[in-house]
Amino acid sequence: MREVVSALRDELARRGEVAHAKVLFEPEAPSDAGVAIANFVGADSEVFSTTRARGGSTRGRLLVNARVHLDPVELRRSAERALDRVLPRFRASHRTLDGSHFRPGRPIPLHRFGASATP
Repeated sequence: MREVVSALRDELARRGEVAHAKVLFEPEAPSDAGVAIANFVGADSEVFSTTRARGGSTRGRLLVNARVHLDPVELRRSAERALDRVLPRFRASHRTLDGSHFRPGRPIPLHRFGASATP
């Protein structure tokens, strides 16, 4: 899991300003293996595994939640490139089943000041 998230971090950092990303892996078959969760904050940060699945799983769902200053279509492509690069090392593959993204609007300030105050 750490290798997958590290590849994602590196790919996204080459493309845009990374705020954070969280990745969750859920095995397809219910078992006592649990889920694996890893995340990072910023492009220069270490990848942290907050929850580790026990044992191996041959199938499952990988959920990526990332906040990156990047065109949403390019964000998705970057995530897929990272997975394409790292998953074959583990004899794994992926296919995108669903995705959603948005581009937030410009912030609207609540207050504006006409002049700056000087002490």
